[in-house]
Parts: sequence; structure tokens; C-alpha cells
Amino acid sequence: MGVIAGGLTDGSCVFWDVAGMIESSSRSAYNQEDVNYHGCLSIIDGLFDGPITTLEFNPFKPNLVAVGGSEVLVLNIEKDIEQP
Repeated sequence: MGVIAGGLTDGSCVFWDVAGMIESSSRSAYNQEDVNYHGCLSIIDGLFDGPITTLEFNPFKPNLVAVGGSEVLVLNIEKDIEQP
């Protein structure tokens, strides 16, 4: 179903699996030990000292994500979403 990415005010970037989010919302109890807790695939801490102000997937290569804050980074999430 896809991936949702979010840039946070602490300079971190979070990736969620849409199917995992839907599945976790249908369960009545959540297991916080679950790796795919609420569909979260990865949290990348400390990309910037300040907030992430823009984030966009490349429309031609959706595995590339541009993240902007104090500078611009391009993340490749194709092989390992936890270590782009």
C-alpha cells in the first residue's frame, strides 16, 4: 500500500508502512515490543539540529526521499530503510 514519511521538529525522520498502520488499528491491544508497532518501519534520529522543514518522495524513483532542514539530504530507502 505504500510508505508514509514524516519530518519531525527535532530533526528526525520517521517512515510508516500504511498496511501495518491499518492492521495495528484493527487490533484492540498493542504490543510495544513489536518491531512494526503501529506500522512504524524506521525512525532516523538527528538528521538535523533543527526541524525538518520539507520532505518529498521522488516521483520517478520513489525509493529516493529528499529531506530538507538546515541543508538538503537525499535518502535511499530501497535496500535498508533503517540505514538509508
